[in-house]
Amino acid sequence: LRRSLYERIIIVSHLPAKVPVQGLMVRVAISLLISFGMSMGVWGHAQNYIGFRNGDPLGNAFQMGLKSFVLSTLDMRVGIIAGSTTLSDGSEEITFGVSVDMLAEVLVRRPWIIYVGAGGAVNYMGDGTVLEAHALAGIEVSLEVFNLDPLSVFLELNGGIPTGFGELDNTTIEENLYGALGINFYF
Repeated sequence: LRRSLYERIIIVSHLPAKVPVQGLMVRVAISLLISFGMSMGVWGHAQNYIGFRNGDPLGNAFQMGLKSFVLSTLDMRVGIIAGSTTLSDGSEEITFGVSVDMLAEVLVRRPWIIYVGAGGAVNYMGDGTVLEAHALAGIEVSLEVFNLDPLSVFLELNGGIPTGFGELDNTTIEENLYGALGINFYF
């Protein structure tokens, strides 16, 4: 029986979780990405992307990007964050959150793209919340030279100002400068 991509993702997002917290985060992340994609009507349009990035200290993020979201120059990227974060007191917390970035391409020399951007993130950790404003710069390389046109890899450097609330009132994320490595699939 052949199933559409949408049906396969819905089935995966409703599988029982072996680890309750992580399973819940994965199901919520998948559901949010599907809902966001369908509500924006982007599943069938060219030059949008979905991807995955791994960064320190905020962990893993599933992301969806909308090319030319504002005018024809700014892209919007929404990420669902799940991972483990080291706080300034040395403790580690499981984190789950959402980030939104606006990105602008500075230099495009295929297969290379250099971009800059800024955005914010909300991360939930234990009984506290961390809000962050950040700026970023990155380089993306299309894998078109290997006949893998829809795929690209990227390396990104972020600098942010995180602030804790609730139980994390006097504690912040240890690093204010961090990096991420990821992959995007353009459709």
